[in-house]
Amino acid sequence: MSNVVLAPLTDDELDADQRALIAPYAERDRDYAMFRTMLHNQPAMAPFGSWGGYILSRANSLTSRQREIVIHEKRAKNVPIGRMGSGADTAFAALFRASDEAGFITGAILPVDGGSSIKLAVG
Repeated sequence: MSNVVLAPLTDDELDADQRALIAPYAERDRDYAMFRTMLHNQPAMAPFGSWGGYILSRANSLTSRQREIVIHEKRAKNVPIGRMGSGADTAFAALFRASDEAGFITGAILPVDGGSSIKLAVG
């Protein structure tokens, strides 16, 4: 399996298998753009090692559901809190920022990344 190259796909280019892989995320209102771009992002692919392209390619025996599980397990292991973030995590940060409790905070960046930015900065 040498030289596996996958490019980001547009909605029109997705085949039935790829749509099936993405469907659970669309149903849960999750952003599935990571599937289109992660092969072009070295930090995102690092957890998968040399077999990252294999997981997302059709040259394997994994079902769409198995691929989804492998991707999420690998990504979650690299988030310091041990799980993937959700839309609710982002919403809670936005609600805090809009609250009276955050009234004295100005110009601050509030990473909602489960500690990933600290992990990257440290090592």
